[in-house]
Amino acid sequence: MTKLDKEIVLKTMRGFAEVNRITEAERRERLKTMTEDQAKQIFDDLNIGVTEMTEGEKSRLADFRLKHHLKVRKAMEMLARSNGYEPKI
Repeated sequence: MTKLDKEIVLKTMRGFAEVNRITEAERRERLKTMTEDQAKQIFDDLNIGVTEMTEGEKSRLADFRLKHHLKVRKAMEMLARSNGYEPKI
């Protein structure tokens, strides 16, 4: 694994934060003047080609989500225990 230069990482993170701040300010300004029709058109444009999921696809997605949530829960429990937390049963 490559060792990262702490100063470069900090400068990069500050740069990302500044870009995010500017982008968010621009987004807020754009939203102030956007009409409902413009917002709907953007939404529709983002969903071009997206079709309704079949029942099988919905089922597979639900299974994936459940497995993901259980994985995250287990990881959070391991982290909590490593920090001294013991659940009350």
